[in-house]
Amino acid sequence: MQVSYHHVDKSNSLNDFVEEKMQRFSQNKEKFSNINWDISKEGGLYKAAVRFKASGKIFKMEGKAGNAYASVLKVLRKMKSALPRKIKSEQRLHRKHVGLH
Repeated sequence: MQVSYHHVDKSNSLNDFVEEKMQRFSQNKEKFSNINWDISKEGGLYKAAVRFKASGKIFKMEGKAGNAYASVLKVLRKMKSALPRKIKSEQRLHRKHVGLH
């Protein structure tokens, strides 16, 4: 997992926060790979964006908030609600295509 910063000072505590949250999240969910976090500041808001691979598909999600930690939490909430549906949908499509051969 990589965390990069743009227009924000690098923070070990923020790195630890992201790593801990991703560890908890991945214990209950799909296995992730190629995880790249990008934390930046745009205007007065912090933006956290994550790009990762799960179930053979690449996902990208982002969130904006008044501080960097809150923006990371927004992304994780989006992942929690959206990811299971997207993966199940992909698996259903895959099963349909496998039967055609």
